[in-house]
Amino acid sequence: MIICANKVDLAPDLWKVKREEYDNFSKDMNIPLFECSASSGYNVQDLFAQLARDILKNNRANLTEVEETDQQGRNGHSLILADFADREKRRKQQKQSCCG
Repeated sequence: MIICANKVDLAPDLWKVKREEYDNFSKDMNIPLFECSASSGYNVQDLFAQLARDILKNNRANLTEVEETDQQGRNGHSLILADFADREKRRKQQKQSCCG
């Protein structure tokens, strides 16, 4: 979980939640905090990179590597969560049984 304080590009008097309030909440709950601006892009990439790292760290045992071929015939690999891997296997099996 990550707290994202968005719209930090606006003047602080326009904020719905004051910095001290969300900063204290983040510290009290021990949740990482990112101040971002979707309109300027400030800190957005860092927020999603941290979120991806947290997902990988917390779900490593449930990850499955999948080989893929894109529409141009290029091969690649992806890491997906196990329940998605099961769905992907079923989808490929149905596709193969349908059209050979």
